[in-house]
Amino acid sequence: MLALPALMVCYFSWFLYGSQTLKQVIPTALFFIMFILIIPNAKKAFFWRDWYHEGTSAVIIDIRKGVTFSEFITRHQSFLLHWNKEKLPAGVMQLKQASFGPFGFIKDDVLINKHIAPVKSDSTLSK
Repeated sequence: MLALPALMVCYFSWFLYGSQTLKQVIPTALFFIMFILIIPNAKKAFFWRDWYHEGTSAVIIDIRKGVTFSEFITRHQSFLLHWNKEKLPAGVMQLKQASFGPFGFIKDDVLINKHIAPVKSDSTLSK
């Protein structure tokens, strides 16, 4: 998706300013290159889609099973926030406090008090 503007500039540059021979060869070559590259791109897209679907399904299933807060964080840290293990509990706690989607149904446990996220009041937001 990010390469599309560059390819369009390349295509139209050759089409508008290239010699008569290159006006036919370069756009055709670009078409075939993009046609060939769409196959590995689609494979990666399907792989990501499957990974995302499995991860979100596991999150929903665990919430429906009644997994506790700390167990939920341990099980799904690599899917939900793999790059920052310390911030995940606070983020999930904010979602739980706001009853955002299924996160509002995560069961409390003993460790939940450590991760209570501060909630800004309306007076703080209006300043």
